[in-house]
Amino acid sequence: MNPTRPVRLLPAALMAAALLVSCGDESTDFDFTAFEGGTFQFTNIGVDDGCYDGSFNVIFMPEGTANDWDITTEIPGWGDLPSTYDLSLPDPFTSMEVTVDEAGDGVMAINDVPQPGQVELDPDNFPGCFVDVVISADLTIIDADNLQGSATLVTQGFDDDPTNCPVVEEDPCTISLDLTATRVQ
Repeated sequence: MNPTRPVRLLPAALMAAALLVSCGDESTDFDFTAFEGGTFQFTNIGVDDGCYDGSFNVIFMPEGTANDWDITTEIPGWGDLPSTYDLSLPDPFTSMEVTVDEAGDGVMAINDVPQPGQVELDPDNFPGCFVDVVISADLTIIDADNLQGSATLVTQGFDDDPTNCPVVEEDPCTISLDLTATRVQ
């Protein structure tokens, strides 16, 4: 990662980050301060690939429809914030230490966390293309068992390996994910 390049994360869609942004006028009587942590199944429900003409959409939504992560993920309770822990992410990402904090009424946030090591985003179409990824995410508590949000993955380094990587319009560039999370435990 070149430290002279600015890396900004838009609080919206990764890894997720993250990553997750508030999803509008969700009306609920649920007291978000009573939200308890637990194990959640994340589902990608939308993706906006600002890196390569939508080609990376297939990584996050391979069938073009909602796609469950192949792992479950721990989310802290509202009363435990701020909370620092190792967050599990699906391939091609690895677990990473994050701090989840309050970002408004019922919104939990992860801000500008670099993925450890480089990520091979699309080994099928661009084998050997490794990029640096920084993840931000916001999750809005909907009720005791459901969250909605988005994650932003700012990627850079495509131009570090022009032989294996696609040519992108901007480097760094942004991939945004819309997510839901449902309690499994």
